[in-house]
Amino acid sequence: MSTAPDPANQTLLIVDDSESAIQALEALLLPLGHRTLVARSGQEALEIARIEKPDMMLLDVMMPGMNGFEVCQAIRTDPETRDLPVVMVTALQDRESQITGLNVGADDFLSKPVDRLELRTRVRATLRADRYRRQLEQRQAQTDTLGGAIALMRDILSMAEPTIFGQSQRMERMARDLGQEIGYSPLWELEVATLLAQVGRVTIPNEVNALAETPHKLNAKEKRLLQSVPDIGSSLLGHIPGFERISEIVGYQDKRFDGTGYPAGQRSGKDIPLGSRIIRLVRDVLKGEEGGLNRRAALRQCEDMPGHHDPDLLELATTLFTEQAVALELLPLRDLRPGMLTCSSIMDSTGRVMVAPGLELTAPLLKSLENFHARVGLIEPFEVQIPTEASANA
Repeated sequence: MSTAPDPANQTLLIVDDSESAIQALEALLLPLGHRTLVARSGQEALEIARIEKPDMMLLDVMMPGMNGFEVCQAIRTDPETRDLPVVMVTALQDRESQITGLNVGADDFLSKPVDRLELRTRVRATLRADRYRRQLEQRQAQTDTLGGAIALMRDILSMAEPTIFGQSQRMERMARDLGQEIGYSPLWELEVATLLAQVGRVTIPNEVNALAETPHKLNAKEKRLLQSVPDIGSSLLGHIPGFERISEIVGYQDKRFDGTGYPAGQRSGKDIPLGSRIIRLVRDVLKGEEGGLNRRAALRQCEDMPGHHDPDLLELATTLFTEQAVALELLPLRDLRPGMLTCSSIMDSTGRVMVAPGLELTAPLLKSLENFHARVGLIEPFEVQIPTEASANA
């Protein structure tokens, strides 16, 4: 694999009390396209580092006043400069000096007299490692932002349309547990696809959505509308950059393992996206539970539906989910905690459903319920499911 070239105009701060040493380093660095700054003392180096924010520091060890070790330690303790890459330039060859340098946070070492090829190699390697670190930090920040946006979207959808989206969070949690067990990657795609699996329902008339759980009451046209939900959701999500795989997962959520079902086509078995197979399984398990079955019986019901589910996933789910013990309690609003699951609807004083069964309570959702309770009133107590480990730590 080829190495990407260093970005132009990288700024390197040279710290040395010797004018000849500074000139020698500049003569080696400037032809490589780097911009240089100069500090002739440790204190000056700290001030320039804070103001100019160079990409790297070449730091002499033996200086009067603050030596290089003290400068490096100060760099690492200052939040403004702690991530600055530091290469120490030293005539000291003893092992103890290098250990001291590593202990105060040096990234690398250069020996005096400085060799041109070694300088070029060390500088490039250090800058490359720093770019990689920054990319990882940026990626993590993006992941954290996405996670927060997903959580907010989940709460808004669940409160705005509790009948349609109230189950989504419970599905998401079960899908995540299965995904973690099999090493699904990236896991966030599965979580988002599960959360938004029914997003196509927002385009369906309310009266049709209301009859979705009683298909015998639907006419042929209404059934076709509901069958189009995965296609509509897939199309909506396909317009979002980076959601291509999520769009495909949502589009195949109704496809049975034997190849029957929607969408029409030749895909079957392992050719169906793994995320789609997971969503179909957890949805059918929860549907069985809503019909009055316990978890084990709901899984057994899925086993009695030949061709519907991936047998490997079904076997894993049976092992994983039947081992998760839970406790049920009736609690007032003041005792509800994030992580608890609603076992029945949370309704306001008029009987309107605010939160559907099967929803995991989050801190923002609880705050919204508290505010609503203060204004309008909720019917208490609430039947909730408490995971055993959460119950033990309560």
